[in-house]
Amino acid sequence: MNEKLTNSDLFQAIFESSLAGLFVVDDHGSILSSNHTADSIFGYEDGELTGKLIKVVFPQWRKRVVAAHSETEIEAHQQSFGHRKDGVKFPIDFRIVPTKVKGQSIKVIYCKPADISVFESDRKFRTLVSNVAGIVYGCQICLLYTSPSPRDRG
Repeated sequence: MNEKLTNSDLFQAIFESSLAGLFVVDDHGSILSSNHTADSIFGYEDGELTGKLIKVVFPQWRKRVVAAHSETEIEAHQQSFGHRKDGVKFPIDFRIVPTKVKGQSIKVIYCKPADISVFESDRKFRTLVSNVAGIVYGCQICLLYTSPSPRDRG
């Protein structure tokens, strides 16, 4: 009953009890391990994703990894679409954390389904920010064709 817990026991318990979905992926994109939450989010049975390519659940995976410029830098929180086993596409928040274990590079992916309203709001904000230069330019042109305010006239 009072069996001593090892670090391995503790880490396994933390991994499996995490409220976030967790994937451990090698350099080739193969899933080395996933926790129960990750399997559930994507509609798989426990352990069913082990050995499969992460592209099964994150189709944009290769583009994201190629775009990553560092093997040690934690990537900022990202939003994308995940794919469930039944083919349903859904918004998901995730973060990729690169690390090394016994000299082997791996990536740990933390994920959770995105709040739809936050996801949509973020998409609109990014669209607005990417168009700010055009909006400001357009407003400056409009100022040339507007009459002065009554305060400026007198």
